[in-house]
Amino acid sequence: MDFKVTRMKCEGCVSAVKVVISGVEGTAGVEVNLETGMVHIDGDDVSVRDEVFKRLAAAGYPPEVAASV
Repeated sequence: MDFKVTRMKCEGCVSAVKVVISGVEGTAGVEVNLETGMVHIDGDDVSVRDEVFKRLAAAGYPPEVAASV
Protein backbone atom coordinates (compact mmCIF):
# COMPACT_ATOMS: atom_id res chain seq x y z
CA MET A 1 0.00 0.00 0.00
CA ASP A 2 1.21 3.49 -0.83
CA PHE A 3 0.18 6.76 0.75
CA LYS A 4 1.49 10.23 1.49
CA VAL A 5 2.29 11.49 4.96
CA THR A 6 2.19 15.23 5.59
CA ARG A 7 4.26 17.26 8.04
CA MET A 8 7.49 15.26 7.66
CA LYS A 9 10.30 17.83 7.72
CA CYS A 10 13.46 15.87 8.65
CA GLU A 11 15.00 12.43 9.15
CA GLY A 12 13.72 12.52 12.73
CA CYS A 13 10.19 12.69 11.33
CA VAL A 14 10.95 9.77 9.01
CA SER A 15 12.17 7.74 11.99
CA ALA A 16 9.07 8.63 13.99
CA VAL A 17 6.79 7.57 11.13
CA LYS A 18 8.66 4.27 10.81
CA VAL A 19 8.34 3.62 14.55
CA VAL A 20 4.61 4.33 14.49
CA ILE A 21 4.07 2.06 11.49
CA SER A 22 6.24 -0.76 12.83
CA GLY A 23 4.14 -0.76 16.00
CA VAL A 24 1.14 -1.98 14.02
CA GLU A 25 0.86 -5.75 13.71
CA GLY A 26 0.87 -6.87 10.10
CA THR A 27 3.20 -4.19 8.75
CA ALA A 28 6.43 -5.15 7.00
CA GLY A 29 8.73 -3.74 4.37
CA VAL A 30 8.21 -0.09 5.34
CA GLU A 31 9.83 2.51 3.08
CA VAL A 32 9.57 6.25 3.73
CA ASN A 33 10.70 8.94 1.28
CA LEU A 34 11.21 12.30 3.01
CA GLU A 35 11.50 14.27 -0.24
CA THR A 36 8.16 13.10 -1.68
CA GLY A 37 6.40 12.31 1.60
CA MET A 38 5.46 8.91 0.21
CA VAL A 39 5.28 5.78 2.35
CA HIS A 40 5.15 2.21 1.09
CA ILE A 41 4.15 -0.77 3.21
CA ASP A 42 4.11 -4.27 1.75
CA GLY A 43 0.55 -5.62 1.62
CA ASP A 44 -2.94 -4.21 1.21
CA ASP A 45 -4.82 -5.25 4.35
CA VAL A 46 -7.55 -2.65 4.93
CA SER A 47 -7.66 -3.19 8.70
CA VAL A 48 -3.89 -2.68 8.90
CA ARG A 49 -4.16 0.46 6.77
CA ASP A 50 -6.91 1.87 8.98
CA GLU A 51 -4.86 1.25 12.14
CA VAL A 52 -1.71 2.76 10.58
CA PHE A 53 -3.66 5.86 9.46
CA LYS A 54 -5.21 6.26 12.91
CA ARG A 55 -1.86 6.02 14.69
CA LEU A 56 -0.07 8.33 12.27
CA ALA A 57 -2.77 10.99 12.64
CA ALA A 58 -2.56 10.71 16.45
CA ALA A 59 1.23 11.14 16.23
CA GLY A 60 0.84 14.35 14.19
CA TYR A 61 1.61 12.91 10.75
CA PRO A 62 -1.74 12.85 8.90
CA PRO A 63 -1.74 10.38 6.00
CA GLU A 64 -3.41 10.78 2.62
CA VAL A 65 -4.28 7.95 0.26
CA ALA A 66 -2.09 8.13 -2.84
CA ALA A 67 -3.87 8.54 -6.16
CA SER A 68 -3.74 5.50 -8.43
CA VAL A 69 -1.66 5.87 -11.55
